Amino acid sequence: MSNWKDYKNTFDSSETIFSLARSGHIQKLKNFLDSGHGVDINKKNHKGYSPLMLAVYNGNHEVSRMLLKSGADPNSSDLSGNTVLMGAAFKGDVEMVILLVNWGAKLDQRNHDGITAEQWAKAFGRSNVVSLLSTKANNTKFPNVILAAKVL
Repeated sequence: MSNWKDYKNTFDSSETIFSLARSGHIQKLKNFLDSGHGVDINKKNHKGYSPLMLAVYNGNHEVSRMLLKSGADPNSSDLSGNTVLMGAAFKGDVEMVILLVNWGAKLDQRNHDGITAEQWAKAFGRSNVVSLLSTKANNTKFPNVILAAKVL
Protein backbone atom coordinates (compact mmCIF):
# COMPACT_ATOMS: atom_id res chain seq x y z
CA MET A 1 0.00 0.00 0.00
CA SER A 2 1.53 3.22 -1.11
CA ASN A 3 -1.17 5.72 -0.19
CA TRP A 4 -4.32 6.40 1.82
CA LYS A 5 -6.64 5.43 -1.04
CA ASP A 6 -5.02 2.00 -1.28
CA TYR A 7 -5.24 1.59 2.49
CA LYS A 8 -8.95 2.54 2.56
CA ASN A 9 -9.62 -0.11 -0.08
CA THR A 10 -8.46 -2.78 2.38
CA PHE A 11 -11.31 -1.99 4.79
CA ASP A 12 -14.31 -4.28 4.86
CA SER A 13 -17.09 -1.98 3.63
CA SER A 14 -19.65 -3.77 5.77
CA GLU A 15 -17.93 -2.45 8.90
CA THR A 16 -18.69 1.10 7.81
CA ILE A 17 -22.41 0.54 8.02
CA PHE A 18 -22.12 -0.06 11.78
CA SER A 19 -20.57 3.33 12.48
CA LEU A 20 -23.07 5.06 10.19
CA ALA A 21 -26.02 3.34 11.87
CA ARG A 22 -24.69 4.25 15.31
CA SER A 23 -23.89 7.87 14.45
CA GLY A 24 -27.21 8.73 12.83
CA HIS A 25 -25.74 10.40 9.75
CA ILE A 26 -28.70 9.77 7.48
CA GLN A 27 -27.25 11.35 4.33
CA LYS A 28 -23.94 9.52 4.71
CA LEU A 29 -25.82 6.25 5.18
CA LYS A 30 -27.98 6.96 2.13
CA ASN A 31 -24.88 7.69 0.06
CA PHE A 32 -23.23 4.53 1.37
CA LEU A 33 -26.24 2.34 0.57
CA ASP A 34 -26.64 3.95 -2.86
CA SER A 35 -22.95 3.53 -3.69
CA GLY A 36 -23.35 -0.15 -4.46
CA HIS A 37 -20.88 -1.46 -1.88
CA GLY A 38 -22.92 -4.66 -1.76
CA VAL A 39 -23.30 -4.50 2.00
CA ASP A 40 -25.16 -7.20 3.90
CA ILE A 41 -27.68 -5.00 5.71
CA ASN A 42 -28.20 -7.73 8.34
CA LYS A 43 -24.55 -8.52 9.01
CA LYS A 44 -23.66 -8.53 12.69
CA ASN A 45 -20.55 -7.16 14.34
CA HIS A 46 -18.38 -9.03 16.86
CA LYS A 47 -20.96 -8.37 19.61
CA GLY A 48 -23.79 -9.73 17.50
CA TYR A 49 -25.30 -6.28 16.85
CA SER A 50 -26.87 -5.55 13.49
CA PRO A 51 -26.77 -2.04 12.02
CA LEU A 52 -30.48 -1.72 12.84
CA MET A 53 -29.87 -2.65 16.46
CA LEU A 54 -27.20 0.05 16.76
CA ALA A 55 -29.47 2.65 15.15
CA VAL A 56 -32.39 1.72 17.41
CA TYR A 57 -30.32 1.67 20.58
CA ASN A 58 -28.96 5.12 19.76
CA GLY A 59 -32.42 6.53 19.00
CA ASN A 60 -31.74 7.18 15.33
CA HIS A 61 -35.28 7.02 13.95
CA GLU A 62 -34.56 8.13 10.39
CA VAL A 63 -31.61 5.77 10.09
CA SER A 64 -33.71 2.91 11.48
CA ARG A 65 -36.46 3.65 8.96
CA MET A 66 -33.94 3.73 6.11
CA LEU A 67 -32.38 0.44 7.20
CA LEU A 68 -35.80 -1.20 7.43
CA LYS A 69 -36.71 0.08 3.96
CA SER A 70 -33.42 -1.38 2.74
CA GLY A 71 -34.29 -4.83 4.07
CA ALA A 72 -33.03 -4.85 7.66
CA ASP A 73 -34.56 -7.61 9.78
CA PRO A 74 -36.83 -6.09 12.49
CA ASN A 75 -36.43 -9.32 14.48
CA SER A 76 -32.64 -9.50 14.52
CA SER A 77 -31.07 -10.35 17.85
CA ASP A 78 -27.68 -10.09 19.53
CA LEU A 79 -25.58 -12.87 21.07
CA SER A 80 -27.84 -12.91 24.15
CA GLY A 81 -30.99 -13.18 22.06
CA ASN A 82 -32.02 -9.59 22.78
CA THR A 83 -33.97 -8.24 19.83
CA VAL A 84 -34.12 -4.84 18.23
CA LEU A 85 -37.58 -4.36 19.77
CA MET A 86 -36.18 -5.20 23.21
CA GLY A 87 -33.60 -2.46 22.73
CA ALA A 88 -36.29 0.09 21.91
CA ALA A 89 -38.41 -1.11 24.84
CA PHE A 90 -35.46 -0.90 27.24
CA LYS A 91 -34.79 2.66 26.08
CA GLY A 92 -38.47 3.60 26.44
CA ASP A 93 -38.62 4.87 22.86
CA VAL A 94 -42.32 4.70 21.98
CA GLU A 95 -41.83 6.05 18.46
CA MET A 96 -39.17 3.43 17.74
CA VAL A 97 -41.34 0.64 19.16
CA ILE A 98 -44.16 1.71 16.84
CA LEU A 99 -41.81 1.81 13.85
CA LEU A 100 -40.46 -1.67 14.57
CA VAL A 101 -43.86 -3.25 15.21
CA ASN A 102 -45.19 -1.72 11.99
CA TRP A 103 -42.24 -3.34 10.16
CA GLY A 104 -43.02 -6.76 11.64
CA ALA A 105 -41.12 -6.97 14.93
CA LYS A 106 -42.51 -9.89 16.92
CA LEU A 107 -43.93 -9.00 20.32
CA ASP A 108 -43.60 -12.51 21.73
CA GLN A 109 -39.95 -13.10 20.84
CA ARG A 110 -37.87 -14.01 23.91
CA ASN A 111 -34.15 -13.67 24.63
CA HIS A 112 -32.01 -16.52 26.01
CA ASP A 113 -33.33 -15.76 29.52
CA GLY A 114 -36.95 -15.99 28.35
CA ILE A 115 -37.61 -12.23 28.58
CA THR A 116 -39.84 -10.38 26.08
CA ALA A 117 -39.70 -6.73 25.01
CA GLU A 118 -42.69 -5.93 27.22
CA GLN A 119 -40.94 -7.49 30.23
CA TRP A 120 -37.82 -5.38 29.51
CA ALA A 121 -40.02 -2.28 29.45
CA LYS A 122 -41.65 -3.27 32.76
CA ALA A 123 -38.31 -3.98 34.42
CA PHE A 124 -37.06 -0.49 33.60
CA GLY A 125 -40.27 1.41 34.31
CA ARG A 126 -41.06 2.32 30.70
CA SER A 127 -44.81 2.52 31.31
CA ASN A 128 -45.68 4.09 27.93
CA VAL A 129 -43.96 1.21 26.14
CA VAL A 130 -45.56 -1.38 28.43
CA SER A 131 -48.98 0.10 27.72
CA LEU A 132 -48.34 0.18 23.99
CA LEU A 133 -47.03 -3.38 23.78
CA SER A 134 -49.75 -4.86 25.98
CA THR A 135 -52.41 -3.03 23.96
CA LYS A 136 -50.91 -4.28 20.71
CA ALA A 137 -50.73 -7.83 22.03
CA ASN A 138 -54.50 -7.71 22.67
CA ASN A 139 -55.54 -5.56 19.73
CA THR A 140 -55.06 -6.10 16.02
CA LYS A 141 -56.06 -2.51 15.20
CA PHE A 142 -52.64 -1.00 15.82
CA PRO A 143 -53.22 2.25 13.85
CA ASN A 144 -55.45 3.57 16.70
CA VAL A 145 -52.75 2.69 19.20
CA ILE A 146 -50.21 4.55 17.06
CA LEU A 147 -52.26 7.73 17.19
CA ALA A 148 -52.64 7.44 20.96
CA ALA A 149 -48.94 6.76 21.44
CA LYS A 150 -47.96 9.85 19.47
CA VAL A 151 -50.07 11.97 21.82
CA LEU A 152 -48.30 10.49 24.86
